[in-house]
Amino acid sequence: MTSKPLRTYVLAPSAFGFLWEECTCCYYRHVVQNFRRPSGPFPSIFGKIDIAMKRRFAGDQWHSLGAAQPQFKIAHDEQMIRSLPILFPGRSVAIVLRGKFDSILQFRDGRVVVCDFKTAPIKPENLNKYWIQLHSYAYTLERAATGSLSIPTVDALGLAVFEPDAFAYDGSNGAVLSGAMQWIDVSRDDARFMRFLDGVAAVLENSEPPMPSPECQYCRYRSAA
Repeated sequence: MTSKPLRTYVLAPSAFGFLWEECTCCYYRHVVQNFRRPSGPFPSIFGKIDIAMKRRFAGDQWHSLGAAQPQFKIAHDEQMIRSLPILFPGRSVAIVLRGKFDSILQFRDGRVVVCDFKTAPIKPENLNKYWIQLHSYAYTLERAATGSLSIPTVDALGLAVFEPDAFAYDGSNGAVLSGAMQWIDVSRDDARFMRFLDGVAAVLENSEPPMPSPECQYCRYRSAA
């Protein structure tokens, strides 16, 4: 008996974090049917702050976000990476992860850490989204496709968070945003991450999209139209 050939989907970790969490129906249409939601504007200020933070922490010296925080260097700045195909027992689809990580840090104790720099407080409801994204990058780095950046062992995951809470302007040197920074460890659980990916594969191998999320305004509009 001839086995059914696998369909391979190239998936972006950033879409796991928000599109999948918001509505699996929209995610299925995005990946399988190439039916994309309209994209809204993204404020450029967050990108500018991100660039400024990384520029401040660049170089060969050690940095820290506070006296009790780990010391680090930026080992790799953002770049596109791609994983080997991921197979799931009994599934008719394979998954390749492809996306751009934020930063790879080297801690002073020798650990290699996948990091996202964030501006504004981290909402508890978004922690799972960041957890999925960071795991995706760690998995991809450890199982990199040929030609992609490869790191045999990623030791930890985390968020470097800047929370602006003050604005200063002196009339001659321009304006300054200031606030605290903190490091947030994100616990690693590879078994849970693989269960998540298996759940994604289970949705993608179906011939029809799943039911829309009750809160999805895009699906409501599509249905009404």
